[in-house]
Amino acid sequence: MILSFFSINPPAISQTLIDNSSSPNKLRVFIDGCERRDGGCDMDFIRTEITAVDFYRDNEMADVFLLINNNRSGGGGRQYQLIFIGQQNLHAGRSDTLYVNNKQTDTDFEVRDKLTRFIKLGLAPYLAKTKAGEGVDINMKTSPIALEDTQQESVDSWDYWVFNIGSDATLN
Repeated sequence: MILSFFSINPPAISQTLIDNSSSPNKLRVFIDGCERRDGGCDMDFIRTEITAVDFYRDNEMADVFLLINNNRSGGGGRQYQLIFIGQQNLHAGRSDTLYVNNKQTDTDFEVRDKLTRFIKLGLAPYLAKTKAGEGVDINMKTSPIALEDTQQESVDSWDYWVFNIGSDATLN
């Protein structure tokens, strides 16, 4: 009698399996390391420019964890390291890292625009596996300025000659 009591499983105790193989509606993203002190990482700007995803404040609920590290580069600019880590559903186990290099002379607008563009590029493979990804257009055109070599050879007509001029005076 006791054994038959424990062998009965009422339906209220049964567990429901979640189908993680189906595509979620929108990608859930958590961003860490985006402080506004340097002017480049602006969460408000990122949220308004990237509307195909939902931004979460809890990293455990997110499909993708994005960690942003920034360091000073040798030329006085900044280098952002974007680490994309898939956590939930179809994205678990997938990770990628992108680097964004900025010059010292870049304005805050140029830095945040470039950083947001690279965040979009990094999120694209994850977004492609959602239903919201079906409505996203990707523009694969590049500007001719971006393809030019940024270093130009300077021509010195004096061939690096060095002149020293001096004078000396003595009064008695």
